[in-house]
Amino acid sequence: MAQFFPPISDIFLFKIQPTEGELALLRFLEVNLDEHYEVYFNPYLNGDRPDIIILRKEWGALIIEVKDWNLESYFIDENKKWRVLHQNTLVKSPISQVCKYKENLFELHIDNLLNLKINNIKYFNIVKCAIYFHKATKEQINTLIQPLKNDKSLRFNIDLLSNDSLTKENFNKIFFKTHSAQNKQYFTDEIYNSFKRVLTPTFHMQNDGNFIEYNKKQKEIISKPIKEMRVKGVFGSGKTTTLVARAVKTYQKLKMDKLHPKILILTYNLTLRNFIRDKLIQVHRDFEIADFTIINYHQFIKAELNNMEIEMEIPHKNKGMEIEEYYDKYYSNEQLFAKNKDKIIPYDAIYIDEIQDYKRSWMNIIKDSFLAPEGEYIIFGDEKQNIYGNPIKNKDIITNILGRPTELKICHRSDSKIRDLTLEFQKTLFSKKYELDNMVNEKIGKGLFEKEGYTKYTYFLNMPIIPTIYDIIRENILHKIHNVSPNDITILGYTLPLLRELDCYYRILSRENTKTMFETTEIMYLSALSDNEKWLDALRNELARNNYPNNTKLSDEQNIKIKKFIAQLLSIAELYAKYPEKIEKCFSEKCENFKIGFDFFLSFLKTNAKEIQGFRSKVNKANYEIIRRNKKIHFWMNCGMLKISTIHSFKGWESQAVFLIIEDKTTKNEFDELLYTGFTRARENLVIINFGNEEYHKILKPMFDKVNKQ
Repeated sequence: MAQFFPPISDIFLFKIQPTEGELALLRFLEVNLDEHYEVYFNPYLNGDRPDIIILRKEWGALIIEVKDWNLESYFIDENKKWRVLHQNTLVKSPISQVCKYKENLFELHIDNLLNLKINNIKYFNIVKCAIYFHKATKEQINTLIQPLKNDKSLRFNIDLLSNDSLTKENFNKIFFKTHSAQNKQYFTDEIYNSFKRVLTPTFHMQNDGNFIEYNKKQKEIISKPIKEMRVKGVFGSGKTTTLVARAVKTYQKLKMDKLHPKILILTYNLTLRNFIRDKLIQVHRDFEIADFTIINYHQFIKAELNNMEIEMEIPHKNKGMEIEEYYDKYYSNEQLFAKNKDKIIPYDAIYIDEIQDYKRSWMNIIKDSFLAPEGEYIIFGDEKQNIYGNPIKNKDIITNILGRPTELKICHRSDSKIRDLTLEFQKTLFSKKYELDNMVNEKIGKGLFEKEGYTKYTYFLNMPIIPTIYDIIRENILHKIHNVSPNDITILGYTLPLLRELDCYYRILSRENTKTMFETTEIMYLSALSDNEKWLDALRNELARNNYPNNTKLSDEQNIKIKKFIAQLLSIAELYAKYPEKIEKCFSEKCENFKIGFDFFLSFLKTNAKEIQGFRSKVNKANYEIIRRNKKIHFWMNCGMLKISTIHSFKGWESQAVFLIIEDKTTKNEFDELLYTGFTRARENLVIINFGNEEYHKILKPMFDKVNKQ
């Protein structure tokens, strides 16, 4: 018999019982699958709730969505949209629903799977999809999907099962057709284990955590017997540490009466999920990690709408008004969720971090539609990090909790120059807009923040930005903060093209890896290398001949290697065109390593300059949001590498040393808040590099002079 997660006997004890169709499919799988299969029912996927996922080692994964629909009540219109017959209302296509679960495995849930797919599309085939229509016959399904008969994606990627076709023979055909032993080279043990880790999170033991010494105010917030609370904290006051401690404390109380309490922790910033998870597993208590959903607001709403079978109509990406209406229609639409509340599985407790980033309508949706009756709702934030310009009233943000907030006033960096600099910043720029922090100088813990720290401000006019930044950073690393490892250094800016170029330049010249929350230049080129252009084919052939002279046909692995060579060569060639003297040596070495002559490649670039420029233009215009989102979700601080990020993406994180880049122009109204947020990411060392922004030079120079004289 297959292994069931949870055990099939436990499934029948759930408060929300399986539907008739789910029960029938579970019984079928129990009888017909052997011990090589693993069946996950309603698995934990941090917001996504597919009905069933089946794993088989060396073969792959199958996602099955179950529908107890009477298909005579549905039709597919001329635009291939699914509708309810008598009401003519739009309903989520089950095909789109199950495909979204598959996409999210690659784009969100399984680390490195998206990169593998970009390198070789065959990796996308390790996960297949099926839909089981419990109350339909095969004939009814065929009649319904007639408008989709020419849809190749449906024909080759999704199997549709009916009650009269759910037989062992047919099910085996699905598995043998889509998960043959040939998948072994793609569905490796490493990938299989990644699936297992995501689908079966571990139980967190008390001894796995750390003993944390909370201050008096933190203890009060953690234990206060209240269902609603807003917590306001100064930077470095341990807001997130307090949030997770409160969440676990509440979880343990709920656990006395409920087998699996549901706890939701929401952020705005996608990258904060792992930061909060890190904080959560430090808590010195027992709890089931699977009972905690940690997710950002937009991904949460998308996942819930998919779970609720509500179709999202995506607008054209270049039509600004349509995009704004789209966000209002789905992410800010309180009526939409109130109307579909019967489809929502509520949470017993909800916590929101960085509440200043939330619109009031979002708060109402979460509290009114996703919180269980008598549930706990607690929000945390710092209004001075209001980088998205949400409304302010009486020098404070507007929330859906009445009364004054509970305040955390103790800054854990009380002996740091960063603290003094930040207070000066508040006095200079925020005195008319926000209440200034009234910090308590009480030392928490020992040793971590006792150093005075290092702060430096530099202003440049008419200097090449990328080489200058690189030289300053390397000089500071080698001479000023030499005791700090690359793992503790972060470079922050606010425009992606600059940061991408800096990342590529830094890696090439320093010969050190970096960690970014955005696409690298190489991955941009890799994404486009499936194009069939003559110059690309010529370059592929040249590299293939030189690197594999005895091979008439390259293996998948060798083809991937050649693609990576091309992506790296095009990336460094782009830098060489701008900074020939700085890059030439590294460029020549790279050509030698890839077995292509340096002079030959320069000549090749010149001969095909027009075509390559057109290719680059297309690469730069492409949408990399999926890659960006994937990198943010799988971002961890302790990766051993220097980090490069926008201030927006690094919001909520901290780094021992921060290099903050200010460009000559700022376009956002909330740049003061953005700059303040960048300042407060540094725990101990902060270097500001200003390239010609005279307005902020006049503000920042006196500030740094004052703090550095103290």
